[in-house]
Amino acid sequence: MIERVTLSTLKGGSIEAKFQELLRQILENIRDVNTPVKDKRELTIKLVFAPTGDRTEILIGCHYGTKLANLHEDNSTFFIGQQKLADGNIELFATENNPRPLPGMSLFYEGRSSEEDEERKVM
Repeated sequence: MIERVTLSTLKGGSIEAKFQELLRQILENIRDVNTPVKDKRELTIKLVFAPTGDRTEILIGCHYGTKLANLHEDNSTFFIGQQKLADGNIELFATENNPRPLPGMSLFYEGRSSEEDEERKVM
C-alpha cells in the first residue's frame, strides 16, 4: 500500500522538523525584549516541484526562510580628535564615557544668552 503524502511524511518528516526549528527561532525573537514588539515575523516553507521528462517522477525541493524583527537601534555619539597622536592613531571619544566636556567644546544651555554660553567654553 502506498502511503499518503502529507507534510509529516514528505522528505521523511524533515519538513516538519525544520518547521519546529524555525518556529522556535521566531518565538525566541518575539520574547527578546531587544526587538520591537509590534514587528511582524514570517516563516516561509516553499516547495518546488520539478517533474522528470517522462513525468513519472517529481523532484521536490524545499526552501525555508524566516523574517525576524531586528534588534532595537542603539546609537552612540563619538567625537573625533582633530590631530593625529604621536603613534599615528586618531583619538576617538565616546560621549557616554566623557561626562566632562572635551577641550574646545562649547556648552550650550537652553534659555541662556550666547554671551553666557561663550563664557562656558571649555579650554
